[in-house]
Amino acid sequence: MMNKEWVVAPSMPASFAQGFPEISPVLLQLLWARGLHTQAAIDEFLNPDWAKDIHDPFLFNDMRKVVDRVEQAIARKEKIVVYGDYDADGVPGAVILKSTLDALGAVTGVYIPHREKEGYGISQAALAYLKTEQAQVLITCDCGISNRDEVEAAVKLGIDVIITDHHRLPKELPPAFAIVHPLREGEKYPCKYLTGGAVAFKVAQALLKGNEDKVQFGFEKWMLDLVAISLVADVGKLVGENRTLLKYGL
Repeated sequence: MMNKEWVVAPSMPASFAQGFPEISPVLLQLLWARGLHTQAAIDEFLNPDWAKDIHDPFLFNDMRKVVDRVEQAIARKEKIVVYGDYDADGVPGAVILKSTLDALGAVTGVYIPHREKEGYGISQAALAYLKTEQAQVLITCDCGISNRDEVEAAVKLGIDVIITDHHRLPKELPPAFAIVHPLREGEKYPCKYLTGGAVAFKVAQALLKGNEDKVQFGFEKWMLDLVAISLVADVGKLVGENRTLLKYGL
């Protein structure tokens, strides 16, 4: 049998315990071990509040570019294809994006690659097919950040690629029209742990801002169940905005 080594988190300092007498010592120790050391961080973790703990999607560096390009495509009746990953993060994200685009009157399509026949990410074969479908804008969900060659090929085909992803960044980013990725160098967005579906939701939020009259009341929040699936299935770190999104999704 393997020997297991238990690594016990350090005990919280007495000053921390004294600062929060209303919270039980056991819960306080857990909060301390998770790096939640301020009143604001503790409140956000224990009592997530939609009004206070959801960030403005336009804090993403490229979000304005994304919205402007999508609105242009809608006005020109250009076809927008959502390219989602095949797992329980990418599929909910693709549903979120396509549902939002449809509600805003876009001409849309969706492409989910076959796990075994096509594999992960954008493929050259998929691009050839999408060109025959007259796709003019391609929005990835939970993939695309590692597809430099394929994005270059899409650009040559006249397709504008918008990448929304959360996976590890390559040394060289693809030459996409826009990239929405919480870990991108220089990215200002505060929550770095968003899953692919959660990033897609932030794009949906940005697209809906100023267009609330075009969708039914509460349209945004009715997609949070999909965000919750994304966060749990992809093992998203449940702190900060992720925890708030999960609470309301559940």
